[in-house]
Amino acid sequence: MEPPRWWSIPARIWRVLKRRQGIRPAPILYLVVAAAGVLIGGILQLTLGIWWWLPPLILLAAAWLFFLSSAWWHRPGSHPISLGTELLQVWNPEKGLRARNQEEMQRIRISGLPMFEIVDWPGTKRLGGWGGDGDRVSHVTLAFAERPESPGLVSVRTTVDDGSGVDRVRENLAGELRSIPIQNETVDPTDPATIHEAHLRVVARLHTLPWTPATVRLDGETHEGWQLRADNHTITYTLVDGFWVSITAPQDQTIALRTVTTPADYLHPDLPR
Repeated sequence: MEPPRWWSIPARIWRVLKRRQGIRPAPILYLVVAAAGVLIGGILQLTLGIWWWLPPLILLAAAWLFFLSSAWWHRPGSHPISLGTELLQVWNPEKGLRARNQEEMQRIRISGLPMFEIVDWPGTKRLGGWGGDGDRVSHVTLAFAERPESPGLVSVRTTVDDGSGVDRVRENLAGELRSIPIQNETVDPTDPATIHEAHLRVVARLHTLPWTPATVRLDGETHEGWQLRADNHTITYTLVDGFWVSITAPQDQTIALRTVTTPADYLHPDLPR
């Protein structure tokens, strides 16, 4: 991972701050501030002899700095990664990405959300993704591939049971399989209309496929669950201690899971977000 050219760093830092800025005032607000500054400046020039244009400049600068400082304000759920880590990624991408991954894993550990991995997986394993509502982590996915540069072959996802019901859970899980059948459809990648039609066909077909009883082997125990098969892939899920645990994998692959005890195994400077 190559470091950025030094002359591009200020512009990249500026983009980070603007993206994280919490208050984005309308331009007319600066006109109001400038008008107030001109009024104050006129009074000060008449009474104290101060340059009339100095107060509006000071007020405009103060307003601009105030609004820009909102990039440092913490707002729950607004940014999952700290500002310091984002700035480190600008200055040193490799160290920044490692710090980002460590920060993500720390948030997951603090949340108490359990993670499950494949027993004795011979290939590469990595953090596949996570998310939630506000500062609360509600789901995390671990991905397992044959090689570091390969896409995930198997994914294991843990989701907090929010009480929405099994039908909602099945709908969400079936959605994870949509991209696989779409890849097998004959579509023009440059035509959004044909891609949308293929998506609708896949969604309609997934809704007709049955969920069948299955079992999930977790920490040496067998848990009852359900399974959906589509285009040589399966998604299997079970409910364990208030968490939905699901496995997306190629068909005819026997998978046993265990609780992750060393989260650091999933930290790597080249991990995707």
